[in-house]
Amino acid sequence: MSYIRHYFHIVFSPKGRNSVIQLNAEAEIYSMITSLIMKYKGYVYAINGMADHIHLLVSLPTTVTHSEIIRVAKQESSKYIRDRRIIPFWEGWQEGYASFTCGFRELSSVRKYIENQKEHHRHRSFIDEYKTWLIENGISPDDPYFPKV
Repeated sequence: MSYIRHYFHIVFSPKGRNSVIQLNAEAEIYSMITSLIMKYKGYVYAINGMADHIHLLVSLPTTVTHSEIIRVAKQESSKYIRDRRIIPFWEGWQEGYASFTCGFRELSSVRKYIENQKEHHRHRSFIDEYKTWLIENGISPDDPYFPKV
C-alpha cells in the first residue's frame, strides 16, 4: 500500500491585485472554493484572506494535478461570483498563483497564520510579504513574473 499526503499553502488574488473581496462576501466565496476542492477529493484545512488575496491550506489528491484543481477552482469560483453578483464589477482572478509545500509538522502554524489574516495584515502589506515568500523560496526578483509593485 502506498501513502501519499502533500500539503499546499496556496495564495491567489483578484485581477490587478485589487482590494475587492468584501467581508460580507468572504464566507460564501470560501465555501464555494472549499466545495470545489472537495469535489476533487481534496481537503481544505484553512481558507481565509483579505480584500486583495486568498490563502488556502489544502491536501490534494494525486489523481489530478494540483495546477488543474487550482485552475478549475479559480475559473468556477469566478463564474460563481460573477453570476451571483457577489462582488460588484468582478473582473476575475489574477493570472497565476503561488503554491508552497509544507510538512505535517507545519500544518498547525500555517493554519494559524491563515486564520489570523486580518490581524497579521494590520502590520504588513500582502505584496511585501508575498515578495519575501518568493525570495525565501528561491524565486528571484529578476524573474519576469515577480511582482513589480
